[in-house]
Amino acid sequence: MFKKKTVFVVGAGASAEVGLPVGAALMATIQEKLRPWKNQHGHPRLTRDPSIERALRRPLGHTQPMSNAQIEEVTRFIVGSIPTFVSIDNLMHTHRNTPGVERCGKVAIAASILEAERACVALNGHSGGPNWRHELLLNSWYIPLIKTVTTGATASSPDDVLANVTFVIFNYDRCIEHFLHHALRRALGIHAEKAAEIIRDAAILHPYGSVGSLPSMGEGAPISFGQKHDESDFDLNEVSAGIRTFTEEQSSESAAEIRAAVAKAELIVFLGFGYIEQNMEMLKPTVGNNLRECLGSAYCVSEDNRGEIERALHSMFHWENRRINFLALKDQRCRAFFDEHNRRIAG
Repeated sequence: MFKKKTVFVVGAGASAEVGLPVGAALMATIQEKLRPWKNQHGHPRLTRDPSIERALRRPLGHTQPMSNAQIEEVTRFIVGSIPTFVSIDNLMHTHRNTPGVERCGKVAIAASILEAERACVALNGHSGGPNWRHELLLNSWYIPLIKTVTTGATASSPDDVLANVTFVIFNYDRCIEHFLHHALRRALGIHAEKAAEIIRDAAILHPYGSVGSLPSMGEGAPISFGQKHDESDFDLNEVSAGIRTFTEEQSSESAAEIRAAVAKAELIVFLGFGYIEQNMEMLKPTVGNNLRECLGSAYCVSEDNRGEIERALHSMFHWENRRINFLALKDQRCRAFFDEHNRRIAG
């Protein structure tokens, strides 16, 4: 269990340790899905992924279905412009007033993330029972995470195991929720319903939304982990509605929740986070904060860039000349980073 109020800021690099794509790979997948294609009979299609076409041809709220000409125009634009952006989120933010770009981008994200979840062998290893494979998770930070969560916990009263921790997850996938649900069941010997209750009560925030609520959580219209979307009656519009752009996030209730959690935190841990300016802006407290320590992984980030990021973090969290212990960002994968600092993280 966590002894002090801790915020984990989780980026694509953290999900990559269980097999999900980092930002560049996600953009490449979206680019490929939106390219024009010919099926096995040689008939032309507007996109390689027919489920995306089906979604765009359907109405979405007050938005009319897109015509073939509109779909062709917007997909051609996204495919051509993706290489000029650091992320698909950034592309949608920049072209938020360009008709069709945001809608098409969200649908493509939904299709790509569900596909990535489905291909995640570590978390989709067994049918029936807890649906993950321990041996494939050994090199991920998920294992030291659950060990920290359960250290000091009591199986007969498990409600507080996530009481002091907030996860701010900048990814659209539900890997952490899916893992924790099954890991808590195994570790504490509790029923699925109790594990779901603990996770529902925990502070797990997705600034950019996600591809839906898992069936195990018992909320809303559930979307299974890695649900197939090639059936004709599955509408990706419903999934894409849960995805937000940077502009939408700034005015959402979760933005206030994130800043409040950061302001209360004594420790912030960045894992697999890209330190993109617009994402860091979401974390900046608007009032004072209680921060005492800040740790962060920075895998494959140059020494010069790590220095710039550290200075930006100092500036973000400086308050009333109070000393904050900023440990230097480490060029390490999340698992190695967590292992090195596990005592400090656990408190």
